[in-house]
Amino acid sequence: MRLLNSTSYELAEFVGDDIPTYAILSHTWDVEEVAFNNVRRQDYEHLKGFAKLKGCCAQAVRDSLQWVWIDTCCIDKSSSAELSEAINSMYRWYQNADVCYVHLYDVPQQDMFLDKNLFQSALWFRRGWCLQELIAPREVEFYASNWTELGTKWSLRQAISDTTSIPEAILLQEKRPGDFPVAQRMSWASKRNTTREEDMAYCLLGIFDIHMPLLYGEGSRAFIRLQEEIMRRGIDYSIFLWRSTEANFGTTGLLCDSPRHFPIEGVPARSGKLFRYCDIKSPKFPIFASPENSKPPEVTPRGLQMTVHTKRLPDGSRLAWLYQTHNEHLVCIFLSPQQSDSKYHRARVGYIEIVEKEEDLDIFQPENMCLETLAELSIPKIPHQSLDFRLYLESTADERLSLLEVYPECGLESREDGSYGMQIDLASCPEFFIMVFGVEQNSTTYRLIAALNMFHGHWACKVHKFVMGTPLADLAKELWDLQPIDDDSDRVISRLPSGTYVKVSSKRRSRSCRSFMYVSLVPANISADVHLETQMGGLVDDGNTYIY
Repeated sequence: MRLLNSTSYELAEFVGDDIPTYAILSHTWDVEEVAFNNVRRQDYEHLKGFAKLKGCCAQAVRDSLQWVWIDTCCIDKSSSAELSEAINSMYRWYQNADVCYVHLYDVPQQDMFLDKNLFQSALWFRRGWCLQELIAPREVEFYASNWTELGTKWSLRQAISDTTSIPEAILLQEKRPGDFPVAQRMSWASKRNTTREEDMAYCLLGIFDIHMPLLYGEGSRAFIRLQEEIMRRGIDYSIFLWRSTEANFGTTGLLCDSPRHFPIEGVPARSGKLFRYCDIKSPKFPIFASPENSKPPEVTPRGLQMTVHTKRLPDGSRLAWLYQTHNEHLVCIFLSPQQSDSKYHRARVGYIEIVEKEEDLDIFQPENMCLETLAELSIPKIPHQSLDFRLYLESTADERLSLLEVYPECGLESREDGSYGMQIDLASCPEFFIMVFGVEQNSTTYRLIAALNMFHGHWACKVHKFVMGTPLADLAKELWDLQPIDDDSDRVISRLPSGTYVKVSSKRRSRSCRSFMYVSLVPANISADVHLETQMGGLVDDGNTYIY
């Protein structure tokens, strides 16, 4: 380990037990940093970064520390072997430091009370390498741009936890990173970035206690290698609980290419509800297959070999339980077989599926599979990341039609032309919406449900009866479990007690990323009944879709 003398600014090398007590610097790089060769030649005073080095050393002297470690000048980065050893050792170096000084160049000197917003907006909280530099050391002190103290990791723990989502128990070293699921640890890095793509994987080595060779130039493959090493070290199926930011549909590999796919907010279910990683647990009930029938994930040249408990779906795909639970409900993902390589790929990558254990536990059976680890989404890149949705209500009957409620809540707003509209994020869009409509005639109000499948999966749209007091979440599950029928299409007709027809039309424009839903009331007309059924090719349901 190479250290910098805090008074002479000279470098010295130490090995093993001979390493003295030292301070260590955490910072964000800027222009004209003092590099290894600058210190060796003592050619640094003209550099902008010398003020930071000088301030760090001055603080070490005040703390009676003779040695400091600074990444810009204590590593000879011209040596790939030394750089690899340093990066693999860095977590331990920060962990063993007497104190870590965090220099926030973009936070000015504060008065007695710290500006929390200014502190939390520091670039340091968005730098990938600074994650381990925050977690590893026991003592961390934060300094403003002029090296006046702002506080410590202990005194600022709530503000730090609020902005990073790292539990205070980790900050105070009451718990170790290994006490938390892989997915949750990945989420701590989801909003951070590094200059080089590979470093987004290498900066996490210490968080997962992994050592591996550095291969600059391999791009996102570095993050795949990291995940493979994590799986070799232990079984934690939360590593598969990521979400795609590309689309809700299509297929890809079981592993992702960046920690950004583990959002701090959590992973969404199909309903649109977010499930935080800290609330997803390993099951307390035993896995129902005997150990000899189960095979943990094994990385092979062909792909990921593992035993997965699956539920077969009508289209041949699988709902796979990842041995994780949320409130004792099963946390699952979708897998789809690919004829091209005889491997399973992950499908519907925008969300997970939550299954009630009490109802469906016995349906899941063990299945030995070969799964693709990484593959590009098997859909064209979508130029728009959002979808423009419009809802139009029309009535040529005596009744008045109105929108009462939407599930899940999605920000549907009324427009000046009388329609409703919203922009839907394709990365977190629920697969279908339920809308409750009121039909008013005189003093009587009928209520009915119209369900819209955004991606025209099992079905496109349905009209359904609504029983007062029924939770919409329960209706959502009931509707989703309905099997497709021959009459299913993107046009549906139903009849109210008054004889008036409700006509629902779903229109999807994939190329322009637009979706429309038209709900119309059409007055009863005996001569038109047969014509309507024939024209729409939909369903006429005598009295089963309403409440009165």
